[in-house]
Amino acid sequence: MGLCSCDGMALTKHKTEWHEAATAPKDKIILADVGWPWPVPCMWDAEVNEWSVALLNAETHDEKGRGVVVWWETEYERTIKAWTEMPSLPVQKGHK
Repeated sequence: MGLCSCDGMALTKHKTEWHEAATAPKDKIILADVGWPWPVPCMWDAEVNEWSVALLNAETHDEKGRGVVVWWETEYERTIKAWTEMPSLPVQKGHK
């Protein structure tokens, strides 16, 4: 398929291959282009008949950046523009 809204982001050292939205698998987590400047992890939610998108949030509780709280939120998208496989995480030497 080629380019997507978030092609400016380098996810990995290799070129990301984007696929047509209609071919997106609905049985696993994928990275999706939902129109934001970055790809987002998402998975099909058959119960609500929409894509469930994972959003990472973080905020601090004082002006010096202390007391950082990090949490995930879920949003739903009826459609995605394109999708790609989740990249595998590199394994460090000595770890399995």
